[in-house]
Amino acid sequence: MNNDEHVKKRLEDLRAELKQVGSEITKLRREQRECKRNLDVVVSSAYCPVCLQPLSLEYKYEYSDKMAAIFRGIEKRIALAVEKQTSLEQEI
Repeated sequence: MNNDEHVKKRLEDLRAELKQVGSEITKLRREQRECKRNLDVVVSSAYCPVCLQPLSLEYKYEYSDKMAAIFRGIEKRIALAVEKQTSLEQEI
């Protein structure tokens, strides 16, 4: 394999990886929106949407804390993916 072929192959690999990272970012942002939507539903509800039992304030606080931790985790993963995407774009 000569140098030109090697460079073309590397460029193809980088573009494929960039596309994969872009898909991952889209998936994570969708997950983030769903997380926020679920949190909004539970916090604004007086009753559980599944079992129709009354929701206590304690449960709402615990749920909010858990969802906030999940949300922060998603934000970190998005930041890492965006950083990787930027790095790949610069390399291309």
